[in-house]
Amino acid sequence: MGKNRMSQEENFPERERRDWVIILFIVLFGLLCVILAGGWAIRFSPTWSLNTDMGSNIDPNSDFLTNLPGGFIEPLDPSILTQPAWINVFLTPSASFETSIPATPLPTNTPVSAVTFVPTTISTFPPTPTNTFVYIPPPPPTNTPKPKPPPSSTSPPSPTPITPTNTPTILSADLQITKDNGVVVYEADDILIYSVTVTNNGPGNLTGAVISDNIPVQIATWDWTCTTITNASGCDGVIGSNGNFTDTIDIQNGGSIVYTVTANISTNPSGNLVNLATVTSGINDPVPGNNSAMDTDELVEILPYGNLDFGLPPDGNDQGLSDGESLIIALPSPGLIVNGDPSWDLIYFEQSNPPGIQMDRVILQIGDGSNWYTVLNWGDGVSDYNTNIAIPLVGNSGGDCSGEPDNCVIDGTLLSVESGYPTGITIDVDGLGIPAGAYPYLRILVTAGGDNDGVAIDGFFLP
Repeated sequence: MGKNRMSQEENFPERERRDWVIILFIVLFGLLCVILAGGWAIRFSPTWSLNTDMGSNIDPNSDFLTNLPGGFIEPLDPSILTQPAWINVFLTPSASFETSIPATPLPTNTPVSAVTFVPTTISTFPPTPTNTFVYIPPPPPTNTPKPKPPPSSTSPPSPTPITPTNTPTILSADLQITKDNGVVVYEADDILIYSVTVTNNGPGNLTGAVISDNIPVQIATWDWTCTTITNASGCDGVIGSNGNFTDTIDIQNGGSIVYTVTANISTNPSGNLVNLATVTSGINDPVPGNNSAMDTDELVEILPYGNLDFGLPPDGNDQGLSDGESLIIALPSPGLIVNGDPSWDLIYFEQSNPPGIQMDRVILQIGDGSNWYTVLNWGDGVSDYNTNIAIPLVGNSGGDCSGEPDNCVIDGTLLSVESGYPTGITIDVDGLGIPAGAYPYLRILVTAGGDNDGVAIDGFFLP
């Protein structure tokens, strides 16, 4: 019995060692399973997310990254390497990631709580590198020594003198002149009144501007008077009277001078009256095109109503006018009245062609000597609805006159006949937009483009 007891006591340590070996093997095998399971879960997970802090110790502002010369090999410091993802699961506080196991659908109203790992504090040490790299630094750069600045003086340096540059100021002013006498025709012994305006549109002020105007041959005498002076000077009294005009003035920016010119036409003038006025200065003018102004008037013969070659009423004695000529007739007082009365105001008779008339290209106008208004225009192809020839004149003895051709014969049966007078063209001057009033002149114009045979006027009649 004593022998068996001793044998049992000798076998006890051997069993204890075997038990510890089994326990150690189980622990190591379990740890290996945990490591393998975690690695495979992360590797095959369809999606996973970790905290942005992966445990890297890289400092992007360190000398290692900012002062690294190119083209060399240097061993990496393990302290700057990012730890494996599965290790960071335990190093990163509040880290979570998804597994590859599909989630079981839950009811829509059942909230799903995420699995949260409780952070634990684990001390880790960077592994000791097994490979050693030799750093071969690049050759040192050749540094060129910088020159040393001269020693500073105790007294302040003298300022560099500035050489003045004299840039001349270029003055600029827009001078403008206008001239008009309010009429387009003139005749012998007329008295025409011109208005001449000189303006400085700036921006500079002007000293010594010169206004000049050569007297036309049709004007016997003229007088220039300053009637309005605004921010200007140099124009005094009456200037004239039978020589060329010139005047020197000072005119500020925005200033103006208005001259009134009284011109007496000679007894025997000829040709058009052309009057050109100019203004000049010694400085730059940005708009030189308005430094001159011209007024042109046509010489016409104004005949009294009772002093015509043809009789009144028409008697077959024609007054001839060539192409491009005009005739102004002074009507008996008070002239032709425009007052809105729809009845006829004037009968015009052209060359008789019994039982009708022969119409030529002609324009009839009434006016006051300055403003003219057309009351008949034969030859433009537009119907004159204020006359008795507004209808298309077809089938008359002279042919179709609807296009208003030159030398077109109009049958008398198509025209109204005023009792006691030959057949003519009845004209109503009302309804044409002519301002109401009395008009003392009738003007007859012969337009070009016909047969160059002019117009044969046989007369006209006022009611």
